[in-house]
Amino acid sequence: MSHSVLFICQKCNFTQTEAEKKGVRSGFRLLTKTYEVFKNQKPAKQIEVRAMSCFGLCKKSCAAAIMAEDKFGYLMGELDPDYAAEDLVEFAICHAN
Repeated sequence: MSHSVLFICQKCNFTQTEAEKKGVRSGFRLLTKTYEVFKNQKPAKQIEVRAMSCFGLCKKSCAAAIMAEDKFGYLMGELDPDYAAEDLVEFAICHAN
């Protein structure tokens, strides 16, 4: 079993013209929701969720990546901060297998 790390950009903006809603960036919202899903599901696999400062995918926000030693890494963009958290955790579980 590999140790997979899910990185989520915490500085992604909601849109190219709107950085924050109610003082929160969309990337931070996605990160927070992903932490909540991860904590509630308590996956048995070795998975870690980490904040990333910036992926440079500002035109494709929200952005996340998953990596593990000796496995393909995946960089994902255009993730909806309100709906992508459960899918990201599920993908991380599959990636770790």
